[in-house]
Amino acid sequence: MAIRLSSHSPSAVLFSNRSAAHSGMRFYGRALEDADQAVALEGGNAKYHVRRGTALLGMGEGYAQEAADAFERAMELSPGYEAAMAGLREAKTKLARTNK
Repeated sequence: MAIRLSSHSPSAVLFSNRSAAHSGMRFYGRALEDADQAVALEGGNAKYHVRRGTALLGMGEGYAQEAADAFERAMELSPGYEAAMAGLREAKTKLARTNK
């Protein structure tokens, strides 16, 4: 709601924060939509790719490869980013279970 009420252009930070809130409530589809908006507005920010990967992981094992790609992109932008590394490990674990 706050994003729609703003008189300024929507900011990537607002979409990112709302994505995190949606993920926390397990509304992963909404979280992904907001993370995608944040990435579209400011694709060079690693955190927004982590938000995207987190939402994708929450959506299930069928999205694990796409989540891994998002975490890898975050690590390209910010090598050593712990949240991206942890997310990538989780995505790879889900991928391994899916490929058995």
